[in-house]
Amino acid sequence: MPWLPRLTGFLLLPIAALALPGLYAGFLEHGRELFRTPQFWPAALGAVPGVVVGRWVSRHAAWWCTFEHELTHAVVGLPFLLIPYRFIVTPNRGGLVKMFTPPLPLFLLPIPLVGGHIMRLAPYSIPLFALVACVGGDLAGAWAHPAAFAAGVGFLAGYHLYTNLHELRGNASPRLFPDAEGNATHGDIAQSGYLLSAAMIPAMSLASYTVLAILLSRSGWVVILGWVMSVGQTAIALLPALPLPR
Repeated sequence: MPWLPRLTGFLLLPIAALALPGLYAGFLEHGRELFRTPQFWPAALGAVPGVVVGRWVSRHAAWWCTFEHELTHAVVGLPFLLIPYRFIVTPNRGGLVKMFTPPLPLFLLPIPLVGGHIMRLAPYSIPLFALVACVGGDLAGAWAHPAAFAAGVGFLAGYHLYTNLHELRGNASPRLFPDAEGNATHGDIAQSGYLLSAAMIPAMSLASYTVLAILLSRSGWVVILGWVMSVGQTAIALLPALPLPR
């Protein structure tokens, strides 16, 4: 049923657009909270060499960029019941990750359908290594050395800030190209659609870096839940502004 992903994208577009104001406000609010903590300057200083390394890797290590790109697809797809079964990385022909969804009851079908769009656009918006390091380091007790830990997460955040934008610039073409198996295909952004991508990529980026700021400021998981609720309330409050037929 190839029309189902298109219908899902059509429904996701207004949701992502309505979420953007709340996501932006939350990013500013929690960015200010992080600025007031001792972790801010180590993270900010760590981000600078991260950007430099990201720039070098994007220009001189295409295989690593391909690996990171496909790994982000694979990891982000897992919570949405998209299970990778084939992972291909080549030095000069790009990469590919193939996924399957186990049999699901009808009421769970929206999970992989929504996840397909999120997974597809994740390499252009989600700082995977920074988020994994922040969550894993927190669980592993890395806050025993807060300045070094914050600098390390900042380095990874700066690295992703450059590489995500580089991926976006390099993969936005509508043209067909051969994938790692030689089959003609469109890029991720063209597959999800340019209108949906224009809303989803900023929304996912703001959400990812806000979560990173909350974790770095050590505000706690309860604050993340409150932020999610606040974004939802802002989006609902904007519903009357939609140009719906009366």
